Amino acid sequence: MKKTVTRRLKKSLSLVLAIIMVFSICLSVDIPKGVNAAYYKTYTEMKTYNIGSKNSGYYMVPDRPGKYPVLFLFHGAGEKSAYPTEYVNFALDTLNKWIALGYMDPMIVIMPHIPCENGDDSWAIGANKNYILNNRFLALKEKLWNGDLTDKVDTDKKISVAGFSMGASTALYLGTTYPDDVINVGAASPSWCYYHVNETTGKEDGYVAKKDIKFSDASDAHLFIGYGTKETGFGQNVKTIRDAYAEVKGDNPNDFVVYNTYPSAHNWETFKREIFYFMYYVKFDEVPTDEIIEEANKNSKLDYEPYNPDQEEQQEQQKQEEQQKQEEQQKQQEQQEQQISNVPVIESVASSLSDNIVNMGQLYNISVKATGSDLSYQWMWRTDELGWAESKCPGSKDATIQLEGKRPVVYYKCVVSNASGSVESDEIAIKLAKPVLTASVSNNTVKKGQSYTISTNIKDSRFKYKWEYDKHKGEGWKVSQVPGCTTDTLTLEGKNPVITYKCTITYKEGNNTFSVTSDEITITMTDK
Repeated sequence: MKKTVTRRLKKSLSLVLAIIMVFSICLSVDIPKGVNAAYYKTYTEMKTYNIGSKNSGYYMVPDRPGKYPVLFLFHGAGEKSAYPTEYVNFALDTLNKWIALGYMDPMIVIMPHIPCENGDDSWAIGANKNYILNNRFLALKEKLWNGDLTDKVDTDKKISVAGFSMGASTALYLGTTYPDDVINVGAASPSWCYYHVNETTGKEDGYVAKKDIKFSDASDAHLFIGYGTKETGFGQNVKTIRDAYAEVKGDNPNDFVVYNTYPSAHNWETFKREIFYFMYYVKFDEVPTDEIIEEANKNSKLDYEPYNPDQEEQQEQQKQEEQQKQEEQQKQQEQQEQQISNVPVIESVASSLSDNIVNMGQLYNISVKATGSDLSYQWMWRTDELGWAESKCPGSKDATIQLEGKRPVVYYKCVVSNASGSVESDEIAIKLAKPVLTASVSNNTVKKGQSYTISTNIKDSRFKYKWEYDKHKGEGWKVSQVPGCTTDTLTLEGKNPVITYKCTITYKEGNNTFSVTSDEITITMTDK
């Protein structure tokens, strides 16, 4: 069972960061001891570009002379504006620090701004895909290679791309679309939009089909996909994408790299570490240790104190203060561990259904079994199209919830809480069964003129029934007009050599309409 503490983020983290972070900060401190002075303050200016409709953004160029490879950084969807506040705010300070510490090579950094294009595109899914399909990426690449933005582009070097969340899917899509130009791809907590298989239909959703997934075959190519341990659903996104890529990786010697150890949710602290992991991997062709990751990311700024050998007394005082701080942290950790030991423990979650399959309109229960004191419950539900939401069904705040079969597939989980914390149960998938059709004649065979009936096993006065038939004459399906064709049973007469029936059952509840189509049944006429 999962023992992660549940926190639902009500608003986009990009908006929070936009409030608490300054648009761009240029620090003025002495070069710290041990830092590469030649690369200190590689970037001192954030510039903007605008090369046409829906093709604008930010970029940074190293101040030192020379030619540099290009790195594209793609922001997440955020709110409907999809504005790249994270990258704009972190780039100067954080990339300067990574380069100064020798963990990343200087590069020309491009940060495209990809806003939503219309009201229906609320999470920028179409906008990010259109950025590539409508050749906006190619137009920007042409400007770069022509020297229109800077004359420091090393056109002999291949492109690197990275991003987080929706931007991670965009980076993967770029690598798939241009495997000859894009050699390094870093996907930090990718959304499902890049590649996804609908469990109900079995169809491939997203930007790309598995048959179109390609990756650079260069010997020094790098592909990184990561996620945080507390990011709900993103581990499954990574597994799905890795499985799809594994079949097309070919002879590329670089295996896939996954970073999933940072204990954080879908937020900037996770993204920052994942992007660092990718840049380190690109430079050294190996993965960084946890100590290196934390050293590089514990603070985005180069805020070291300059080294002064005459300040031994001050350093000793700082050492004592640090030791005292560690002791206090140790006490806090012990208190937290004591609190965690009182957090509820979920033993099981199960439904009253056989194989978790339900008929339309059938009532059923799902129960969670948990241990702990003063427990409270909150049931959650989702579908393949809709995200998690609190259930309002009877028993939604009890250990057992009462439900009714309506949707093709619906997922439930329970959050069990007390004063010490919360835990989530495993999710359970409830699938809607196809209605079964049966005929009143043996072996589904009738004589000419013989009366017979076809019935569905789903019988409910709240439902509407639509029967359809196919005479196998190339005319396709037609709606039945015989008497009783809107009920759960058809009364028929043997007339056709062969005829097939199916029934669609519709259930209206308030503003919602649910429907399910039965299996088919074929009736054969014989003279014997």
